[in-house]
Amino acid sequence: MTDRERLESILDRRVFPQVPIEFTLAWDLLRVAQEIVVGFTATGGVRAHDPAYRRAALVLFGRLYDDYLGVLHLSGQGLGLQASVVLRSMLNSYYWLAYILGEDERREERGREYLAAGWNSIRRDFPKAEDEGVEIDPTFRAQVERQAAAVPDVYPQKPERLARSAGLDWHYQQAYVPLSAIEHGEAKNFVLRLTEGGGLHVGPRQDRWLLQIVRNAFSIFHSAARAFTALFELDHHTRLEELWDRALQAGWGPATDG
Repeated sequence: MTDRERLESILDRRVFPQVPIEFTLAWDLLRVAQEIVVGFTATGGVRAHDPAYRRAALVLFGRLYDDYLGVLHLSGQGLGLQASVVLRSMLNSYYWLAYILGEDERREERGREYLAAGWNSIRRDFPKAEDEGVEIDPTFRAQVERQAAAVPDVYPQKPERLARSAGLDWHYQQAYVPLSAIEHGEAKNFVLRLTEGGGLHVGPRQDRWLLQIVRNAFSIFHSAARAFTALFELDHHTRLEELWDRALQAGWGPATDG
């Protein structure tokens, strides 16, 4: 199957009779990201004893990759509401990545903070699980305790604070807040319409919403890919810049343009 055929296979032809430029560019970025992963693996990847910020960056880039692919598939099927929820998840991961890598002298501290927050969350759940009769494997408990001890009692940062610390407060207000309104179901953001089969479909008001979602996902993942390749000194800078130039030539504005 060619790249074009793969791209067309994720699009509902009733929604997109022609392939929009948004999906062409977004798919090309996915291919570059796949090459980045292959190149990164060839360098030996990240090891357990590597700096925390490098390990955190790998986890976050992996999450962004998965979410980006999810946005493309959901948007391609006309599922704008579901795609917008995944896009919000992408923003959260991107704010963490920008927060960790934003200040060289604090990268290690913030990388440890990100990694430890998850382990602390699991550790805090132990008492409740045991009260409910769950038997916790001693080896797993020891692993959690060891990892959580790196930054004791830390709680995950709220997206607003992450964005502000990374200099992305405007981005948070223009992108994350509206997506939160959609996820939390504010009625003003939705319309009900009958489908061809006679069922009800809930979706955002704007007809252009699907392509806006793809544009935003492209912008976020492109920024993350640039940060990731710079951190690990991977040779994909030129490919990423060419993609960005093509997006500008297509008339795309900032990530929240619409």
